[in-house]
Amino acid sequence: MWPFIEGRPQVLVDWLPWNHTFGGNNNFDMMLRKAARFNIDSGRPAPGLIGTTAENLREISPTMYFNVPRGFDLLIPFIQNDAALRRSFFRELDFMVYAGAALPQNLWQRMQELALAELGRTLPLVSAWGSTETAPMATGVHYAVDRSASSGFRFPGCELKLLPCAGKLEVRVKGPNVTPGYYGRGDLTRAAFDDEGFYRIGDALKFVDPENPRLGSPSTGASPRLQALDGDLGARRRDAPSADRGGAIR
Repeated sequence: MWPFIEGRPQVLVDWLPWNHTFGGNNNFDMMLRKAARFNIDSGRPAPGLIGTTAENLREISPTMYFNVPRGFDLLIPFIQNDAALRRSFFRELDFMVYAGAALPQNLWQRMQELALAELGRTLPLVSAWGSTETAPMATGVHYAVDRSASSGFRFPGCELKLLPCAGKLEVRVKGPNVTPGYYGRGDLTRAAFDDEGFYRIGDALKFVDPENPRLGSPSTGASPRLQALDGDLGARRRDAPSADRGGAIR
């Protein structure tokens, strides 16, 4: 999905825990596969700890940067008010990724304004969608966007199925990236998958362009662009009408 990361040695400054799919399956494993430089950030997106992150980023210039929305929220004032940090942060940076929650549009815009002031251009600030069970991503953004909130296209080899549920579109996932089940808990495994083998993740998505849901990338004709909805379907996901199998995106 991001072939450009093969073109240069990568440097990451990262606080995310490795026991979580974002920090572990994505960030750590990506750097391990690329034999890249992984710098452990002992800071956190929390008062009293975000300053440590700022100090680390003042010392080390990352080529890519991953964080949760709260992390960007707390880091922005440091970048805005510290010229040395701002230079170091953007010096080698190719792109930024947020995940774990929706990024408010005002934070997306502020990061772009900081990049524009420092570099004379904006930088990709994109996201992906998935869960621990999808290890970690089922969709991702690999094209230019002009705002936050897009969940992107499905990953190659991954299938999505959308079903009407509680006034939304429930999404289910199938592919080689999806767990086969829960160890020692056949009951949970059976409840987690439908009769077509799709994982019932419990999230809702919507089309970026509801009037043209088959709209994909103009250049590739890829599958529809999707946007995550705030919250999930909770217990209602188990009650989606089995007779309405929805549509699979392959």
